[in-house]
Amino acid sequence: MNKVEEMLTGNLQGPLVINVATRVGKQLVLSDKKYSTRHPLMRLPGQQSQQQRVVSKTA
Repeated sequence: MNKVEEMLTGNLQGPLVINVATRVGKQLVLSDKKYSTRHPLMRLPGQQSQQQRVVSKTA
């Protein structure tokens, strides 16, 4: 997972597959291009956009 601006993203083109019983994991690399390495998963709560952070200096 990664954070891009206010979005949490995940690598769906090369996901990790983990067997919880044996604690063995492998990265599966998919050749299908319908998934991306930065697929948006969710918007992070409490994050403001850069436009919302601008404070008026005329007040």
